[in-house]
Amino acid sequence: MRFETVGKARASIDRRCFIATAVYGPDAPETDFLRGWRDRVLVPTLAGRFVVRTYYALSPLLVSHVMHRPWAAAMARGVLNRALVVLGMRK
Repeated sequence: MRFETVGKARASIDRRCFIATAVYGPDAPETDFLRGWRDRVLVPTLAGRFVVRTYYALSPLLVSHVMHRPWAAAMARGVLNRALVVLGMRK
């Protein structure tokens, strides 16, 4: 139980969102929305925490590609834009 409580407290102040930050910027509404979705939907579940940990392990490598390759940035933006539609932020 303590782990879950500590995890929820950390998630509420966790500003990481590597790929969205690289694509949209650190304070963009899209980045904030994705952080909130992570905290509300993923972090409360065991499977979700596994997804988040995996994302944090892999995303720094992906960000290096996005930052140095315009085609990768465009692809990441397209994937994230579609995810925002599916998650209900955009129509």
